[in-house]
Amino acid sequence: MDVMEGEMLRKTTLLIDSTCVFLMLFLFSISLIELGWIGGTIVAVVYISLGAGALYESFLLPMANPVAPKMASPFLYDLITGLWPGHDAESLTSITEKVGIRDGMSVLEIGTGTGWFSIGIAQMMNLKIDAVDTCEKMLKRARERAMRLKVGVNFHLETAEDLKFKDSTFDVVCSVYCMNVVRDRDRVLKEMVRVTKPSGKVAIYVPKPLMSHMLNRENYAEKLSDLGLKDVRADDINLTSLLIYGNK
Repeated sequence: MDVMEGEMLRKTTLLIDSTCVFLMLFLFSISLIELGWIGGTIVAVVYISLGAGALYESFLLPMANPVAPKMASPFLYDLITGLWPGHDAESLTSITEKVGIRDGMSVLEIGTGTGWFSIGIAQMMNLKIDAVDTCEKMLKRARERAMRLKVGVNFHLETAEDLKFKDSTFDVVCSVYCMNVVRDRDRVLKEMVRVTKPSGKVAIYVPKPLMSHMLNRENYAEKLSDLGLKDVRADDINLTSLLIYGNK
């Protein structure tokens, strides 16, 4: 199965899952609303409870724990990234071409989530790929997806701020839509550079800044240059995403 087929399967699965959930909620709502104000009240309570539960489990609970991920729901993660234009086969191809990922390389992805990038490049070429994330639920879905698509990716439960890999281990180290949610951005960047081989590449794929806490291309390019990277570039991958990368 090639990357285009894998991308189509991922989005089709997400669409089916989402449709089933919303259809069940819709039918449930209709059946109760027929009961009048009592049914309407029950429906409102159910929706409020579901929303509050998703908010608590996916954002508030992880943020209260300094080592927990900022999003802990694979379904919500896939729903958001599935709708975001930067998660598509064309963007994946552009990233690999610009960074220069080739057969036989060792690659590390920081903050893999449910594995879109790592699994995607594993479908495209023969690589040794490791991917880390702080959420076991995300990694469980990523492993299941990799197994279903029959690709080899080594998924690890660990924090990006304290990687367990030795110095100068990987040819390419990438962060894909992770840098805006890590707790210590500067420390993560230092760790990414540390585990990259001499003459290897570090790449950061981020949404274009929409809010004040999101850095722009100049900020990231400056940070990578300060860490000793050479030939740092910042390219538009699509209307929503930037790729900042350089050589160690």
